[in-house]
Amino acid sequence: MLNFVELTKEFHHLLLYNSDKKKKDWWESYLRNAIPFLGVGIPEIRRLLKEWYKSNNLTELSTKDQLVLATEFIKGKYTEDKLTGILIIQLFLLKEPNHKIIITRLSDIFNDKLIFDWNTCDWLCVRILSPIIDNNDKECIEMITSWKDADYLWKARASAVAFAQVKDIIKYTDILNDINKLLINREERFAKTAVGWTLREISKNDKEFVVNFIKRNIQHFTKETINNSMKYFNKETRNTYLSKLK
Repeated sequence: MLNFVELTKEFHHLLLYNSDKKKKDWWESYLRNAIPFLGVGIPEIRRLLKEWYKSNNLTELSTKDQLVLATEFIKGKYTEDKLTGILIIQLFLLKEPNHKIIITRLSDIFNDKLIFDWNTCDWLCVRILSPIIDNNDKECIEMITSWKDADYLWKARASAVAFAQVKDIIKYTDILNDINKLLINREERFAKTAVGWTLREISKNDKEFVVNFIKRNIQHFTKETINNSMKYFNKETRNTYLSKLK
């Protein structure tokens, strides 16, 4: 029987061997020391992971066991450990037809507060949740959407960011209207910036939706969120709404 803790330690040593202090320092400064880094770029993590997975025949593991392995990585202290767990799901498990088991595991990961910075949260959303949404499984989409009510900031943020990079965000404006109404009312900066990101993407095809949402909720917007939401508007229009802020 495989020892998942020992496996994660083995791969962590590979990451450490390939680390770069300049990258470590840059990323830690960029994220304002929200989480420690080793200093390994994602392309290198991906390359090492594929080789390591193959050499250990880990694709032969069941989906359940691979999710356990991914979770062990996400429990890790360093960003690169967490990204490795996310990459395991992206590279080896998204091809499986039952995505509900993945969403359920990710829900538990958020509940256990193993994700606590915007970089890891957003990478998880774009690399795992967005492709699942693009698969058009109504039940999976409803499971992700339900996270909007979470007390934990990063789980609530994920309910919106999961839609930011989908293939056709306009299909989900009604869903995002409901999610964003909750998030914009929250005081946390990263709840509001999730709203800004999704509105910015929607504005590429439906500026009227964005304007109407901002009008209805202007009292909860910040300068940062207006600028994010209206990045693709002309400066005059953007300044009109900035002037309405308290």
